[in-house]
Amino acid sequence: MIGHSLGSGIATILAIDHPDRLRSLTLMGATTGAPDLPSGTGTFPVLPDDLESRVAAIDYLLEDTRACDGLSPRFDEDRIRQFIISDVDRADDIAATISNPPAMEFTHPRHGDLGTVSVPSLVMHGEMDSIFPVAHGEAVARLIPDAAFVMLPGAGHTLLTADQKDFTNPLIRHLRAAELR
Repeated sequence: MIGHSLGSGIATILAIDHPDRLRSLTLMGATTGAPDLPSGTGTFPVLPDDLESRVAAIDYLLEDTRACDGLSPRFDEDRIRQFIISDVDRADDIAATISNPPAMEFTHPRHGDLGTVSVPSLVMHGEMDSIFPVAHGEAVARLIPDAAFVMLPGAGHTLLTADQKDFTNPLIRHLRAAELR
């Protein structure tokens, strides 16, 4: 199971409540939510009035990504804009995609906490994450028994600024090791 950001929270719930369904766990851009962890520096944009507008959606998502990754020296606006355009163009309902996450209510695992994760685990975190600074990923890795931690140099929160080899090599090693279990 691989989860990023909000998906890492969902993946964590699955790993804790249904460990029999997972061979391994990879969390990226994760946090424990502990109040003593440092705050991020990213400032999110205001939702546009017309979420149905393709141009407004693209501009909003670019500014949202800049809030997550703008500290990275690898932030390539043209490349990221093209990535966002492809997302917007394949979305069935981009307005729902953009507006639903802020309206979600979050839940917690029913059967334990990070200390009860029993599958091989890898925590990956962008060095320049402006939403959850690196200390968040390190805290997650410390709480999961035997978890490996990989900091991705120069990467922000979305990992769009991660160097491919920095990202894929440890992930593939982790997945292969779990497969042999």
